[in-house]
Amino acid sequence: MRRKKDPVLLKPIETSFVLQWHVTNRCENRCAHCYIANEEKILDKPNRLSLDESKKIMDDLSQLATDFHVTPRINFSGGNPLLREDFSNFMEYAYKKGIIIGILGNPFPFNDKNLEMIVSKVHRYQISLEGLQQTHDAIRGEGNYDLSLKGIKTLSKQGIWVSIMSTISKRNYKEIPQLSEIAFNAGAKHFDFARVVPIGEGKEFDDEQLTPNKYREFLFEMHKEYEILMEKGAQPTFIGRKDPLWNLIYRELGILHPLSETGGVIGGCSIGKNGLCLDVDGTAYSCRRMPEPIGNIRKSSLKELFLFSSKINEYREFEKIENCGECDLMTICRGCRAVAYANTGNYFSKDPQCWK
Repeated sequence: MRRKKDPVLLKPIETSFVLQWHVTNRCENRCAHCYIANEEKILDKPNRLSLDESKKIMDDLSQLATDFHVTPRINFSGGNPLLREDFSNFMEYAYKKGIIIGILGNPFPFNDKNLEMIVSKVHRYQISLEGLQQTHDAIRGEGNYDLSLKGIKTLSKQGIWVSIMSTISKRNYKEIPQLSEIAFNAGAKHFDFARVVPIGEGKEFDDEQLTPNKYREFLFEMHKEYEILMEKGAQPTFIGRKDPLWNLIYRELGILHPLSETGGVIGGCSIGKNGLCLDVDGTAYSCRRMPEPIGNIRKSSLKELFLFSSKINEYREFEKIENCGECDLMTICRGCRAVAYANTGNYFSKDPQCWK
């Protein structure tokens, strides 16, 4: 018999503002599902943000966090952020400003210099695992699976919080439960996954998306696996449940109770909620996997973009989302808007993998 679980706890307010910042497009990998086109990974855009411009953005983020009474966070990404030649200066300045630093990167061969920089300043380092060895290497390149496990072990031994992210498709979903245990055994502190979004190189995965019922079955399987991992000692906060459709599973299991009127969005898809994404040239997005710019940081401050961009405020008209506007889970779910947009070209269309 399944153990009775505590109700899912929901935070009524955000405690941090997260800036996902792509500081370079350069990347040594050519992942099959990447939302950045391969030709963009050779060189940075010629009009990339300079270091001086970037320092002003970090000043701006610190002020926004003060005004909003939240913690400022930056997840540096790319490409591989470690391949930007002045990246250590980014890290130094962010750390000086009291910004919580994360890196969404590759299992780059760590040398003494960059490992010291990471250990002294980084709170979280995210590495991707796409399946067991054969599957992972087919997606990310031969030898990458072993390099990723080595990277997890190297960073975790240095006390770094290592997060693992997987991209779910028909190619790998059956391997993900086993992969989560492998990741924890290698030293990872957090495991999560997101669905493939068919944009960029990921357009080739258009036919690899799971059906709604198959995705529901997968989430139930992961729920069982997470229970086993928790029995073995993994803490609940280490188990990632990023996808908003988890809320449908919790409702079916009876561990998510009907919500009272909240007066606002308190969970689910992060678009328009608690962060922004910056591209190499300062183009701002509400989500990097949904390629509709909301402005440019060279023309507007972070606060102006977040509060007053016409596009981001259009995104916040949640009642217009097909099937979500009348759903009692709207304030904590709304599906994945990026997946919906990639499949239909319409932000407000139904999440194609929602089974409700």
